[in-house]
Amino acid sequence: MIWVQMDGASNHVSSNPVRVDVVAAQQNIAQVVAASIPIQAARLGAAFDYTIHAVTFTDADGYALTWSASPTLSLSMSPMAAGARN
Repeated sequence: MIWVQMDGASNHVSSNPVRVDVVAAQQNIAQVVAASIPIQAARLGAAFDYTIHAVTFTDADGYALTWSASPTLSLSMSPMAAGARN
């Protein structure tokens, strides 16, 4: 890189070579599924609760993982079998 500077009074221009070192930060590595989530079944009109265990997902960067789902009163999913209802 060349550093260029101009003296505003005399319009004198000078240049000097400059070394610039660039260090890129490490990329964020995606989280992975470390343990499978068992298939769940829910009944219409009945409360459903499932806890995802802390060891289910891991982060290679060591970051803490947090999860959320909203809104709490309705959650829509795609059926996995013919005849199933949303």
